Amino acid sequence: MCLGVPAVITEVHDAARATVEIGGVARMISTDLLVDENLTAGDWVLVHVGFAMSKIDE
Repeated sequence: MCLGVPAVITEVHDAARATVEIGGVARMISTDLLVDENLTAGDWVLVHVGFAMSKIDE
């Protein structure tokens, strides 16, 4: 069983890294798997072991 956690992007650093907020805690994650999604601050993603797996609705 896998656990994905919803998180809001607070800052995009480059095409491969972003800072997200999960439950009030800021974390740096990899966005390598979502390069084609054009992620921006305010977007929500599903995070699993430090990787954004998919873009989701708020």
